[in-house]
Amino acid sequence: MITRISNIQVYNTSRRIFEKLDVYIKDEYFYHIGNDDIPYDVLVDGHDHYMIPGLIDSHMHIESSMTTPQEYSNTVLPLGTTTILADAHEVANVFGVQGLLEYMNQEQTLDVYWAIPSSVPSTNSTLETTGGTIGDHDVVELAKHPRVIALGEIMNFKDVTSDEDTLTKRIIKSFRSALPLAPVEGHIPRVSGLELSKFIELGIGSDHTHQSVDSLIEKTRAGILVQLQEKSLTPEIIQAIYDYELLHSIALVTDDVLPNDLMDTGSLNHIIKKVVSMGMDIKDAIFASTYTPAQRLRLFDRGIIAPGKIADAVILSSLDDFVIEEVYKKGRNINDIEKDTIVNFNESSYHSIQRNPVSIDDFIVKAEGDSVKVRVMERESGATFTHEEFVDVAVKDGIVQWEEAGLSLISVIERYGHNVPITWGFVKNGFTTKAAIASSWAHDHHNILVMGTDVQEIVATVNRVIEMQGGIVWHGESVVEVPLPYGGVVSLEPMPQLAQKIKTISEEMRTAGYESINSIMSFSILGLLVSPYLKISEHGYVDVRTQTFKSWNAS
Repeated sequence: MITRISNIQVYNTSRRIFEKLDVYIKDEYFYHIGNDDIPYDVLVDGHDHYMIPGLIDSHMHIESSMTTPQEYSNTVLPLGTTTILADAHEVANVFGVQGLLEYMNQEQTLDVYWAIPSSVPSTNSTLETTGGTIGDHDVVELAKHPRVIALGEIMNFKDVTSDEDTLTKRIIKSFRSALPLAPVEGHIPRVSGLELSKFIELGIGSDHTHQSVDSLIEKTRAGILVQLQEKSLTPEIIQAIYDYELLHSIALVTDDVLPNDLMDTGSLNHIIKKVVSMGMDIKDAIFASTYTPAQRLRLFDRGIIAPGKIADAVILSSLDDFVIEEVYKKGRNINDIEKDTIVNFNESSYHSIQRNPVSIDDFIVKAEGDSVKVRVMERESGATFTHEEFVDVAVKDGIVQWEEAGLSLISVIERYGHNVPITWGFVKNGFTTKAAIASSWAHDHHNILVMGTDVQEIVATVNRVIEMQGGIVWHGESVVEVPLPYGGVVSLEPMPQLAQKIKTISEEMRTAGYESINSIMSFSILGLLVSPYLKISEHGYVDVRTQTFKSWNAS
């Protein structure tokens, strides 16, 4: 069947302009673009709207939206995203290779390609406990999967910069042997100079982490494709792209998007609107979210409106405001396609929390003397970075009075059946009121991460997460629970209901004094051992750069 869409402004990728042309779609593909009289079966009036290629998100994690591939597809297709490259390292950290394959084998309307998780665990089993691991031999087998087209973000700084033969280096070598031309993704925050070169020489070709103008210039000069997510977007970054003619060296991505943000602001369409508000030409923003990612991922069958390409397209009624009227997926209007339904996963996937309940005694911090100098994680409120600080805290009857010092207690509770003894740390710029949050959605190990200002509430939230077999529990002005039954990281609820619960917790966290652009994400990354500079695992504080443990007691 041939469909003709007339009276439409068509995006010309090669010139980054719009031209009024007819578009002919034959079955799943673009057939012809031009003002020629060709027989057709269906005529569609384009109403002088704008047609652009379907958006391609080249770096993201479905589980960061706490949902299934099917519900993610239902949510982002109407927002214009028609293809994604997903790195399911959250599922892999919980379930290992078999669980990863179960998640990757899901079917949905959205085209989902996969990057093999390269850092499971993100560091090593000495520093953190996970439910699964991925080694170099696993990579060889996973590379045979028909939807695998990349190696996921390389994030183990020590493994990469070491002169030794490390697991990360062997994983990259195995992947490049299996798929020589496929891209290798990078996670390179605040890395420069020779250390940056050590990432690049291994074949790592992209970075999606928080960028400054200096890092943007240095990384693009070295051949890195810089993938700009929301936290990197500033007027200065956009101006630098034009000043240094870097349009061909950047792409727009979402990375991690919580359910409430997905529902309230959008996906890649939101990133496009934001860069335009900061000074990027809309036609350049379209280029950076269609053609550039398609080329990066070697998906040469899409990202451009041209004969023989897959007919993925977005129809905009307003170019300046990026107002989406219709979305076509493989030649069909998505309004004519049934929504994807969530299938049931393996029953064992719903019983993954193997931890005994905790007690108040587990969180009594003891020390000798009248005071103790404690090591503290000081949060950057506008980013996910933390810094080491020291605070003198009073000791009464042998118990550290961290509450009086205005600190929040933080701990990672191992959940995979080993019942590792509980250790603690302290957070500056945590909560300022009586509150606690516990979550099995904790990047990337997904043990139970808990933080609070009241020990009883800390215990209550942790035990409820254990009882629920995974989820997020908030105790503050109100009690909010988010069940995440699949591995403790994925909800089976429709996105609107899930999003509302996450939004409520985020708002209550801010009310309780937790200042952040993205409260729940920021909290979850306090246990991510590859995000600078001081983080915490179930064994205690970890210096991210040296990958060594540090005691909370600095006296």
